[in-house]
Amino acid sequence: LEANYVQPTGDEYLSIEITPDDEKQIIELSKKKDLMEYFISKYAPRIYGEEIIKEAIILQIFGGVTFRTKTDKEFGEIHILLIGDTGRGKSVLLKFAKNFAPKFYFASGDASTGVGTTFAVEKDEFLQAWALKAGPMVLAHKGLFGLDELDKLDDEDTKRMHSALASGEIVVNKASIQNVTLMCETALLSACNPKDIIFDPYQDLSAQIELPITLINRFDLIFPMQEKIDAELDRNIAKKMLESLKITQEHLDTETPEYDMIKKYVMYSKKI
Repeated sequence: LEANYVQPTGDEYLSIEITPDDEKQIIELSKKKDLMEYFISKYAPRIYGEEIIKEAIILQIFGGVTFRTKTDKEFGEIHILLIGDTGRGKSVLLKFAKNFAPKFYFASGDASTGVGTTFAVEKDEFLQAWALKAGPMVLAHKGLFGLDELDKLDDEDTKRMHSALASGEIVVNKASIQNVTLMCETALLSACNPKDIIFDPYQDLSAQIELPITLINRFDLIFPMQEKIDAELDRNIAKKMLESLKITQEHLDTETPEYDMIKKYVMYSKKI
């Protein structure tokens, strides 16, 4: 690429600035003895329970460490799959990540048209040439990509995603665009339903996931979310839902700066 000037656009990291005052608050927050419990309490508070899943997603947002040698690279990105019965709050858990992650893109597998989740090569009618367009998983490089309805992806996008999770990059060989590498070191937070909509408690779990085994193996954590018949649990969930409806817009507005600080905390920690 030869240019006089390049201005990056569309990167959410660029819009977040950490001031000296922010740094003081971040260091003060880091001294909390119950810091993880604090983060868990703030993550999707309208969802009752699921503390282990919330903790896993929070750790995923902070990320691991990528180790590089002269011949190999071990990725620090953590990939999580939530699979469960409908109405278990999977989509809410996915979408809430935008309040914690400094860089977050979201898509749904049943609505991923156009560029899909990875990339697309389209004919540019104005230039009369082929143009390469990046999808949300590529745009989320070094960040988090939330993908709902993973099982609804078409076969081509599923194959490309496997390449991205395996090597952190996607090689494009399509039309006149040959051997172009798109960097895609992206943490994937995904969700899907069992192939029969609800879990069969008498059947092996792996047989109920309608995904290629090669793709399933790329996930570090897989959480089955089953609907269990429990009167006390249902009562607590109903109570939590009713309490959440009482939250006024004023309360929601006062929490916004708190989530802004959490995003800055994550950004600050990634530099260490």
